[in-house]
Amino acid sequence: FKQKTAYEISACLVGSEMCIRDRYQRRVHGITEQMESVSPLLVELRKLMTEHKVSAYIVSHNDAHSSEYIAAGDERLKFISGFSGSAGVAVVSNDEAFLWTDSRYFLQAPKQLYPGWKLMKMIPEEPYRDYAVWLKDKLPSGSCIGFDPLLFPGKRIDSIGSLLEQNKSTLKPIDENLIDKLWEKKPAASKEAVFVYDIEYSGEASEDRLKKIVDILKRQKCSCGVIAALDQIAWMLNLRGFDIDFNPYFMSYLVVLLEGERVEFRLYADEEKFKDKKVQDHIQKVGVKLFPYEKIMEDLAALDKQTAGIELNSVNFKILSLVRSKDNKVVDLLDVIPKLKQKKNAVELEGFRKCHVRDGVGLIKHIAWLEHQLNALNRTDIDEYMASENVHEFRKAQDKFMGLSFKTIASTGPNASVVHYKPTKETALKVTNKEIYLVDSGAHYLYFCCSP
Repeated sequence: FKQKTAYEISACLVGSEMCIRDRYQRRVHGITEQMESVSPLLVELRKLMTEHKVSAYIVSHNDAHSSEYIAAGDERLKFISGFSGSAGVAVVSNDEAFLWTDSRYFLQAPKQLYPGWKLMKMIPEEPYRDYAVWLKDKLPSGSCIGFDPLLFPGKRIDSIGSLLEQNKSTLKPIDENLIDKLWEKKPAASKEAVFVYDIEYSGEASEDRLKKIVDILKRQKCSCGVIAALDQIAWMLNLRGFDIDFNPYFMSYLVVLLEGERVEFRLYADEEKFKDKKVQDHIQKVGVKLFPYEKIMEDLAALDKQTAGIELNSVNFKILSLVRSKDNKVVDLLDVIPKLKQKKNAVELEGFRKCHVRDGVGLIKHIAWLEHQLNALNRTDIDEYMASENVHEFRKAQDKFMGLSFKTIASTGPNASVVHYKPTKETALKVTNKEIYLVDSGAHYLYFCCSP
């Protein structure tokens, strides 16, 4: 027999709901199309595209550091399309608008997309599962495609550019983000202070971690290194922040300059977040110089005749272009830093165990509470949103709790088949002992992160 995919199973579970939605949607070759007029935002975006002389514009779910989770002010994909999932990319042409996402969001996306948008499924059997192939095949020869160079990894843009050469089309970096020009009430960036992650929890001094990075650069015969991934910078410096929900990171770049035996570490970040004396003492002890976040562009533009170690999968195209603009050589660091992070020391391993014990206590207390409310007290007023809040409360009571690691998924009945379902007060279903109840949640503790 033919084994069903996860999507086919979930479709069966919510078959009646999907039949109702099919009255309003048309599915052809993996595309789900909203049968309505065009969103006003698309109309305005196309006007800006005309001003910039591009026939298509790419919108990613990303930030300048290739983060999986992004700050509210970086949720441009959600703003323009309505889609709130954690993975996706959009292409807007003069007469069409597509959202590409994976199977986790095949049920969610059609409900959220604004009028005029079509869903493209990123599954192997679809010929246009990669938006870059669609750009090559569907746009006229010689097309110009715009994108924000801060929001795409350099390696990905190089790959798309090579593919588009087959159609004699080109990519056009536009520094002025077109979505931001439409976003009047865009959330402001976080101003939360950075704090020192003590060696009691990290198990390794920042000086030792930075030395490992210097050794890597020297082995690669690099005279400098540019690090953009926020988790890597936080790990190297033993610093944490609150710039992104559910992630203990702060917006920053780290540049390492090597000249003989002389080494200089430059951290580019919001200086206002480093006012705490303990933080200032820490970076001074480690030997890190602090510069304004935006100054990295100026400093990299001045690099000349250097060999720069860069992780091309995480450093954005803007940074890469600045390094390439002079007589510099680029060495791809690949995954050498992530591999350093993966090897946990004894303190980290013990912290991992502690946080799982504490997290397990919080989750079991929630399940016991819910069972008591439904079976012993026969309550009928508890809904998914209340249940998700209860999970949070039990976790908060645990020692060293620092916050959730993602928004709790508490779902029942048909909602339990929606992979990344997030309950709200307005739409939450009642939780009963007659239907399946699914809870998927995790939390950060000073010891470690517990994210199932």
